[in-house]
Amino acid sequence: MDFMDPKKKRAHRKRLFVGYGLMATLIAIGTLVLVFATYGYDIDRKTGSIIQNGLVLIDASPEPAEIVLDGKPRGTTSDRLVLPAGQYSLELKRDGYRSWKHTINLEGSSIEQFIYPFLFPSKLVTKAIQTFDNTPSMASASPDRHWLVVHSSGLANSFSLIDLSNNKNLSTPISLPTGIATETEGADTYEAIEWASDNTNLLLKHTFPQGSEFIVLNRDQPAASINLNKLFASQPFTTVNLRDKKFDQYYLHNTLDGNLFTADVRNTTPLLNVRQVISYKPYQDDVIVYVTNPSNSKSSVDVHVRQNTRDSLLRTLPLASLYLLDIAQFDGRLYLAAGSPADGKTYVYKDPFSDLNRSPARTPQPFRVLIVPGAQHVSFSNNARFIAVQNGSMFAVYDAETSRQSRFDTKLPLSPGQKANWMDGHRLTLSSGGNINAFDFDGTNTQTLNAGHATSTAFFDKDYNAMFVLAPDPANPSKTAVTRTELKVTPTP
Repeated sequence: MDFMDPKKKRAHRKRLFVGYGLMATLIAIGTLVLVFATYGYDIDRKTGSIIQNGLVLIDASPEPAEIVLDGKPRGTTSDRLVLPAGQYSLELKRDGYRSWKHTINLEGSSIEQFIYPFLFPSKLVTKAIQTFDNTPSMASASPDRHWLVVHSSGLANSFSLIDLSNNKNLSTPISLPTGIATETEGADTYEAIEWASDNTNLLLKHTFPQGSEFIVLNRDQPAASINLNKLFASQPFTTVNLRDKKFDQYYLHNTLDGNLFTADVRNTTPLLNVRQVISYKPYQDDVIVYVTNPSNSKSSVDVHVRQNTRDSLLRTLPLASLYLLDIAQFDGRLYLAAGSPADGKTYVYKDPFSDLNRSPARTPQPFRVLIVPGAQHVSFSNNARFIAVQNGSMFAVYDAETSRQSRFDTKLPLSPGQKANWMDGHRLTLSSGGNINAFDFDGTNTQTLNAGHATSTAFFDKDYNAMFVLAPDPANPSKTAVTRTELKVTPTP
């Protein structure tokens, strides 16, 4: 029998070893091919050389849009592109809309996602939905982009409430009840401070010839509105912020003595929280970043961060007339920005409490510095992915998702101190030259849109189907109107 023959047994064993060796070699080669493929390596079919690919994912609003890469059609935005590493010129096109362009610097084995392109109509259709005899002193949209509250100078304590959720954009007059706001004979104005998270209550600053006061306007039940100065009459204060975006909880700050209080409508006695505060920014219900100068230094101030009752020094900043402070959360990480226009540096921290809550505690170190000489504003995008620092037309923007930074000059002529506003999570808007302008977070794709007053803010409905602006009435430019501009093209039947 064969298995009893020593020669045949040795031959069989050799064949097994050879087979196992070939299988191991094939597995190793296959694994190596998979590893190289995972890192984007491929063979150029034309030259035979090894190349490294990257992946490009593209979306657009509205969908679909045609992809043009280096001047050649490459499908639509529903497709994904596997491309050799290199630089590409990307353009998105759709009938009835302006093109969107971007330069792609694609690295091997990387993934570039362009999920944010917004295509504006080639021809803008604008109409007035409400006209005012006097230019409104204030317009503010609720966080859910459902309601727009407008106050027109000369209307005393009356407002217009415009529904942005449908094409009719019905306007309803609402008024503060007698006794809520101070009655004056001279001109008065209202300034929107912030909305509560319920999208119903709006914190306002009412300024009149004799002074100012803070009022929480309830757009749904005006009779439930609150005059905070009357409610907390025992404690003088000059600025107010909502605490954790709740309409019945507040931070009250007195710039004269620097005292910062917490207050609640259920307890009309404010509680002292921090002393000697020059400027501050609250976050949720237990975090405050603030600037103080207890030693009255002529050259620098201290930035502190406070969580509940635990107070920590974050860093020093050059003395200035204003300070840039903001806090937000993106992708589960807390980001804090603090800066001074005196040196043009804004320091960005990530999860500062991970260091502060150690035992022993460590002083957090900034992981990014955004430099804009004379910076006047800092803000997070609507999705908190981007941090923008601005001085006039100059910007520095940090992308928390890709860890990239952009610096650019829009070249738009602006009024002194004018602030850009975030349209959404990826775009900013500015009023310049009598028009509203929109541009991407990196300064590209600047679009001149419809007319708007010099300090107008652009507002949008929930689905970004339309833009609303305070602008000269198209039918009577001597008056001001809230105009509606369509951002979606209606297909021709």
